[in-house]
Amino acid sequence: MFDYFCIFTTSGVVLWYKAFVEMKFDLINQLIKDIMIEEKTAKNQFIYKGSIIKWKVANELNLIFTVVYKEVLHLSYVDDLLDLIKSEFSKKIYPTLDLDSGIFQMLPSHFDKNFKQIQAKWEAKTQDKKGPKKMKTFNESKKKKKATQLLDDDIEEDEKEEDNETKDESQMTKAELARKKLEERFSKKKPKKGPKTPKSSDTKPKGKEGRSWGYKDSITQDDLAAIDRSKTFNDDDEEEKIPHGASKYLDEDDGDMDDYWSSDEEDKEVENKGGLFSRFTNTLKTFTGNKELTEEDLDPIMEEFSNGLMEKNVAQDIAVSLCESIKKSLMKTKTESFTTVKTTVKNALIESLKKILTPKRKIDVLKDALAAKKRGEPYKIVFIGVNGVGKSTTLSKVGYFLQKKGGLNLLLAACDNFRAGAVEQLKVHARNLQVPIHDKGYKGDPAFIAQEAITKAKKAGHDVVLIDTAGRMQDNEPLMRALAKLVHVNKPDLVLFVGEALVGNDATDQLTKFNQALIDYSYQGSDPRTIDGIILSKCDTVDDKIGASISMVYSTGKPIVFMGIGEKYKNLKKMNINTVINALLS
Repeated sequence: MFDYFCIFTTSGVVLWYKAFVEMKFDLINQLIKDIMIEEKTAKNQFIYKGSIIKWKVANELNLIFTVVYKEVLHLSYVDDLLDLIKSEFSKKIYPTLDLDSGIFQMLPSHFDKNFKQIQAKWEAKTQDKKGPKKMKTFNESKKKKKATQLLDDDIEEDEKEEDNETKDESQMTKAELARKKLEERFSKKKPKKGPKTPKSSDTKPKGKEGRSWGYKDSITQDDLAAIDRSKTFNDDDEEEKIPHGASKYLDEDDGDMDDYWSSDEEDKEVENKGGLFSRFTNTLKTFTGNKELTEEDLDPIMEEFSNGLMEKNVAQDIAVSLCESIKKSLMKTKTESFTTVKTTVKNALIESLKKILTPKRKIDVLKDALAAKKRGEPYKIVFIGVNGVGKSTTLSKVGYFLQKKGGLNLLLAACDNFRAGAVEQLKVHARNLQVPIHDKGYKGDPAFIAQEAITKAKKAGHDVVLIDTAGRMQDNEPLMRALAKLVHVNKPDLVLFVGEALVGNDATDQLTKFNQALIDYSYQGSDPRTIDGIILSKCDTVDDKIGASISMVYSTGKPIVFMGIGEKYKNLKKMNINTVINALLS
């Protein structure tokens, strides 16, 4: 089941390990290199070479507890097992270790016995959780109790009404009974009819008008003329009547794509006035000069900053972890002459954020597309995401960017045949961009529609194929399987996840589950193809609450390729780290 367990210190000393298979230590080394050194311990899971590494950190003891198992096993409750190991080792084993001047004089080899007991306890607990629950009989269920209660209430109410009627009649006097009978007798008589109004001889009864239901068994020439618009409207008139036409996405002067956020704005210093750091300026005035920073100095600063990050849509665990790593890096350091603690903290913070947001893999869409053109192959991009995040518009923005900056020849593939109106919407974008579109209406397998589009692009000499897909929820297994099939069959050069900045940390959950679904539903015997990068849409609607970008990159390691900053095609911006940092700290 498990391959390897290991307990080691943050300084790299292995205190205890248990190997069930022949292990290569490059897994742990890679964990330390990619996660620990880059201060991403809040991530809690790392996938490398077909194995999953999970860990728990005991910050107060500077210990890290890890477990390694095969990715294909899909084990549950592994975090519970790590919690049990962490608790047992921290409470019973660690206090017994002989630690002299920071050096362990003895390793806890006797923990093997404790581990077996913990594993047995965990397995029993797991079986209890997985075991099928005994189905209740109808008499034991809440429905039975509810139905019985309702029946009793109805019977009680009927009896009460009968008692009231009997009581009312018995309490009436003879005079009241006589009056009641008299009223009942008169109410049965029909009222006299009034004099009839003489009808005019000229007035004829109006017959029921025939209703047109929109179809006939036979079509006349008049019917054809009524629906023939080719003689009445020309193409220009028709284009003006399209509600989402070119005017919505294009300006008269649409050549400049860099006028929304200038490079000067991206690289300028963060102004302190009214920003996140100014909230605690007054508490920092005394900390000047060559002062050694202590935990008491840093705690109020970090708490305030953590709350500020969460207000800007950074996930709580990431905000806390980020602040902890900054605090550790600043502990026992000295502020330089004429600098404040605030300046020191800000510099450390900017470095930490840059470390998180700097991608391991740099994606240059234009450069890669031009390279594919030189090879004589179409560059294939698949856009995926949940419903309503603006995938089709984002696809068109990327196409517009490739047209304007690289002069590339595009072909759109309409593979969203699930949502009504999706194909027509993409046709509007194709008409605006003046590029062809390949579609099969609302029938056919999206994977093979994309395949046909790629074949068509090769024959016609198109440089780039932009593949639109249906929006789907991350927990919808049939649709996620279909998406994995599309990616597997067509082997795109780039898989881009479109996430919405508006939803904050929900986008992180969507991205994580989309990426995992591509792994889980990949074809057996093939290397799973995962998401390559992120496009964050609707960034212009969240002002400075851009923390979702931090959460998404921190949790998945996927780079943000573009940011959507408006509705126009030109409102697409390459990810700039300084821009995000400025927005967070402003």
